[in-house]
Amino acid sequence: MLYQTPVKHFSIFFMIMLLVLNIISNSFSQDIKKIDSLEILLNNSGLDSSKIIIQSELFLLYNETDTARANKHLNNLSQEIDNGIITVSHHRLFETGELYKKHKSDYPNAIRYYKKAIDKAKSESDLMQIDYEAWLGYALSEMGENESAVEHLISAVSVAEKENQYSKLPLCYLLLAYTFRNSNNTDKAEQYYNKSLQASENSEDSTYIHFALHELGNIYSIKKEYQKAMAYHKKALEIREKINNPLYLLYSYNDIANNYNSMDSFNLAMVFFKKAEQLAINLDEKWSLFVVSLNINYINLIFEDYSHVKPYLQKMQALAEVLQTKNAFMLLYEFNYKYYKQIEQYKDALKYFEQYTLYRDSISNEKIQKSIRELDKKYDTEKKSNEILFKKAQIKRQRLFIVFAILVIIMSLIFVLIVFTQFKKRLEAYHKLEIQNQKIIQQNATKDRLFSIIGHDLRGPIGGLKTLVEFLLTDIDPLDKEELENIKRLINQSATSTYDLLDNLLYWAKSQLNEIVFSPEKHILSKIVEKSISVVHEPALRKNITIHNKIPDSIVVKADKNMLMIILRNLISNAVKFTPAHKNVIVSATESDTKVTISVKDDGVGIRPENISKLFDPHICFRTNGTLGESGSGLGLILCKEFVDKHKGKIWVESTLGEGSNFLISIPK
Repeated sequence: MLYQTPVKHFSIFFMIMLLVLNIISNSFSQDIKKIDSLEILLNNSGLDSSKIIIQSELFLLYNETDTARANKHLNNLSQEIDNGIITVSHHRLFETGELYKKHKSDYPNAIRYYKKAIDKAKSESDLMQIDYEAWLGYALSEMGENESAVEHLISAVSVAEKENQYSKLPLCYLLLAYTFRNSNNTDKAEQYYNKSLQASENSEDSTYIHFALHELGNIYSIKKEYQKAMAYHKKALEIREKINNPLYLLYSYNDIANNYNSMDSFNLAMVFFKKAEQLAINLDEKWSLFVVSLNINYINLIFEDYSHVKPYLQKMQALAEVLQTKNAFMLLYEFNYKYYKQIEQYKDALKYFEQYTLYRDSISNEKIQKSIRELDKKYDTEKKSNEILFKKAQIKRQRLFIVFAILVIIMSLIFVLIVFTQFKKRLEAYHKLEIQNQKIIQQNATKDRLFSIIGHDLRGPIGGLKTLVEFLLTDIDPLDKEELENIKRLINQSATSTYDLLDNLLYWAKSQLNEIVFSPEKHILSKIVEKSISVVHEPALRKNITIHNKIPDSIVVKADKNMLMIILRNLISNAVKFTPAHKNVIVSATESDTKVTISVKDDGVGIRPENISKLFDPHICFRTNGTLGESGSGLGLILCKEFVDKHKGKIWVESTLGEGSNFLISIPK
């Protein structure tokens, strides 16, 4: 090997570094000239540090236009580092890991170089090891390896505290909080976001404060402490407005708007969504623009501002087609379904509901498959890593057969442990897949049953209604007044029963698909009963049945208002249906220290003892006609049972044939 003189060596190094610095500093020159210059320098360079700088710079330049060449330079750099051809500093090892993470989203390789950087920094007693270990923890968290991530981050915190490196603690605590948030441990996440804030104040470093404040706002939103969440969001926003980073402002405006949404402050939510929308347009953040447009349109739906719903729907459709992601189409079809259902175009609502469920089920299955693929990939990566270590050990220990044999045994045991662990994880993944498949089967059964009820129970009354209307259109002249009144009564009865059935059907379908949000609040019971009675006032009036509300205003019940109204509407409607004319229905309630018991008692025909056990069985859907031939699907009582169960309550009936029935529900306080 030839060696250059020190003077010549220094001269070449000096010239190359000047050229490199000159090339990097001339940001106004065209990229093609810069690339050509760097390629020439790379071919003529024999110095380690220069090659690292040049190949990293070439990767970044090519990465925007020529992925193949970018990958070539990154692979060359990686091979030279791994094979020991280039001697690199821990800074360069970490920066190589950053290239893989930021520009390739290649977390396994990023983690590999972070570990190399940590080892080298430790060997040189350089405290940059704290930063490297913190970012290693974050990368592991992004891969779902939360336990390992926490270990590395706690290690970084321990070293920082031991070495009095308090300025590094805000970042370490912040990354720990992100890790706990990723594993849905909101209490731990809250604890470490607060630690990050405290550490920032102690070290007088404000770099990470707005991140911690913003994420604390999100934590309290998850906990439904919206006023507290808003206070933190606004503190973060004040800092971000001073920083004037449009992307940070976009996230703040969007999350503040979501918080106002949760507080039912829809006008304020709309103001911040509009701000977020403008920033998303300026930044060309298509996914953010899609999500913000979706949220704006939901508020339009709440205000029944249908003139603005359509334009935003068109915008969402266009964005979904550009994004081409299943999540975008799923959210789009879900909104269409809710919109058409609200404007009572049920045919279109059902069409979009089917498209929404197809995408939702597909995404769910893809997540499971992705989890399995990640386990396979992780297994292959670890296996290859072990093979490399084994080969290096074999080269270094050729003459030490006994030591080599011991290492082989140890490696074999580790390999068996890894295989066993991965096999166990795969079994768990397959088990999750099986559970998901069972859910899909159950949902398909729900849809089949839904269509069966639509075909059977809706077809009859709608067909009868159609016949009566056709009769009126063709034979109305010969009818006398009494016959005409009778037909009008039949039409009204048929339309009312069909509407009630459809209403129950839609709520039952939403309940089966877990789309109903259970939101219990305190309500004056007598007022809810009064509203429920008003819904069935017309059929009661036709039969001269008096409905008595004997519930005092002092009784307060903690329940989901919509669910409780559906329960009471069905029970009172059934009481009217099975009570002869000129009788009474009495709604009353009692309370104790632990529960409120509501009674709906009628003077009706009663229920046979052998039929009582069938009333709340979802597999039977027991049905019978009312005293005037009113039809039913049996779905109402099943819906009552499901909603009472959501309240952790109880529903039962006391009945004597020929004397009447008393339906009772108890709801815990």
